[in-house]
Amino acid sequence: MSDVVGHGVRAAMFAGMLRSTLDAARRRSPEPERVARELLAGLDFQGSTWSASLVFGLLLPDGRLRYASAGHPPIFWQTVSGTEQLGATGILLHPAFRARPLPAREVAVQPGDRLLVYTDGAYEALDPADRELGLECLEQAFADCRALPTTEALDALLSVVRDHCNGRPVTDDVTLLLIERPEEAENPAERAEGINPS
Repeated sequence: MSDVVGHGVRAAMFAGMLRSTLDAARRRSPEPERVARELLAGLDFQGSTWSASLVFGLLLPDGRLRYASAGHPPIFWQTVSGTEQLGATGILLHPAFRARPLPAREVAVQPGDRLLVYTDGAYEALDPADRELGLECLEQAFADCRALPTTEALDALLSVVRDHCNGRPVTDDVTLLLIERPEEAENPAERAEGINPS
């Protein structure tokens, strides 16, 4: 998941180029650290007036998640004991930072665990009084829908954002991706649902 800073045609153009570069890199190797190196090496052709956050993860059949995060909001990792925030492993994607490494981190996702990846528009949504929803409220909403199936949980999270806005238009992209490792130990495949209403 990536989020280019800015709006309009120019931001969309950069997002398209970033996606093409990412797609080419992951086809050569899906390892997050290698993908990150290729992205950073390919930033020159995109100019110096843009930046983007990005999180790229590789889910393995045994439940391990390897990910690299360039300044993206923390991933919410929901386990039986609560929710942990998996923070960024590096700073934003920008030509000025291309010499800085973007290392990968690995965690072991257990059966029943969930991961929520989202853009900052989800928690920066404003109500009519200019108050943000906030990261803590989004995390609490994620905890509150723990018992819901993934699709219903995403609908509930989106409703929290809309209810907070209370009729005020959402001005930034709100993208949510919910990944769940099934409880069935004999079925290691992960299930993922995503929504981008904007």
